[in-house]
Amino acid sequence: MRRAAVWTTTVWALMAAVAEGYQSSYNYVPQGSSPTLYTPGFEPIMHLDQNTFADTVFVQDKSFVVEFYADWCGHCRAFVPYFREFANQVFGWNKVVTVAVMNCADSYNVDVCKANGISEFPTLKYFARTARRPSDAVHMDPQHSADGIRDALLRSISNEYAFNRYPDWPMFTPLQVDGRTTYGQLWQGIPESADYMAIVFEISDGVGARFQLDMWEKRGIVGTRRALSNSPLVQMLRIREFPSVALFRRDHQQAIYMSRVHNASFGEIEAAINADRASHHVMPVQNIQTSTFRPITTTLAPVVDCARFPDRCADMFYVSETDMLKSMHQALYDSVRDVHGGMVQGDNFTNLYNFVDLLANHFPVLSFSNELRRTVRKKRTSSTILKNSERARLVFTHMREWLEARKGYGHFPSSEWIRQFEMIERVYARPFPTNSSWQHCEGSSGRYRGYTCGLWTTFHAITVHTYIDTIK
Repeated sequence: MRRAAVWTTTVWALMAAVAEGYQSSYNYVPQGSSPTLYTPGFEPIMHLDQNTFADTVFVQDKSFVVEFYADWCGHCRAFVPYFREFANQVFGWNKVVTVAVMNCADSYNVDVCKANGISEFPTLKYFARTARRPSDAVHMDPQHSADGIRDALLRSISNEYAFNRYPDWPMFTPLQVDGRTTYGQLWQGIPESADYMAIVFEISDGVGARFQLDMWEKRGIVGTRRALSNSPLVQMLRIREFPSVALFRRDHQQAIYMSRVHNASFGEIEAAINADRASHHVMPVQNIQTSTFRPITTTLAPVVDCARFPDRCADMFYVSETDMLKSMHQALYDSVRDVHGGMVQGDNFTNLYNFVDLLANHFPVLSFSNELRRTVRKKRTSSTILKNSERARLVFTHMREWLEARKGYGHFPSSEWIRQFEMIERVYARPFPTNSSWQHCEGSSGRYRGYTCGLWTTFHAITVHTYIDTIK
């Protein structure tokens, strides 16, 4: 176990060195060939890749919450709106924590995703500011609730602060007040440039820390602290409801605003500050509330009436050989390469064998086309041999034989499968068009359809092809 740990650390150190010091940003477009589920520069989400992960997450002076996803994964696509809403909610916290994503379906990022132990999608991890290696991360639940993810992140931030007390983070520790505490002492730790201080009074942790993070962008104007319901300040200010917030001016001991915390609190605090500044002939402040990124606009493709214009719809109703071969390569190469633990065994071995056996026996190698003769109104069916599919089927047959030779063991390292697959690909002149674009499975943007569409298309075509074989 000790030698394995040393090896893992060494590999990660080498990977970090290869990264050559690249750091990501909100506008950074990740390297690789796969589409992303989020749009760089349009959302408060940072994109990471093989080049930027280590020097972004493990070097900067902030924490990170990272979603590891696969662009073809249905669960990941369903998770997108919740994660996007969460990222917008906490964008004002970006001096403390950054929201980031990484596409593990892209072969460019395989090593980083393996080092982080990613075996299912989506996976959500919190990297503390002190994290220096993948094993330092803490798992978070990728729940379908932006508020739920935000609250989980808040707990992680609060726990980290309890151990480290970073001076450039909000002071999450509750105010300690007794009979000897002076008004000036309440302001300790508040930036000197801030003329105002907002104190949140609450029964337990949660609202106060979130309020402080939401206000952190305006710390040069308004400092924030939190106090518990048993603080002597509660009686002094006659607070009866929790959570409540009280706003003070630095040279004035009486609160200039007090209210229960609610959705409009930020706007009311801004109005109270501006009213106070106006009375002292000072320019008003603006936008106390946290900012959000502009929404993404989409356009819809025109709808064609296939009943009236059948010729225009002809391209919509076909099965693409390219789509099928691309998806089969991803299923047999990428998925096996990325198997958790690097060992194919048990149900994974059995399922892989059954799948390859199905492809070797029934993967389509003929293309059928129906032409409608306008003169006699009859269909004419013709067939052609699909050269790439024919060679791919030979690859499937060889890999089935390779698996049969290992049935007695019931397991094998994924690296052996990859070496064998690559060798047989070369023998049969690389029949899988991995660098070609999706054809029928091309979506309105790169994030849609693709691999999952190719899988569905393949299974449908195999079903039809198998039926045709049985009636010959």
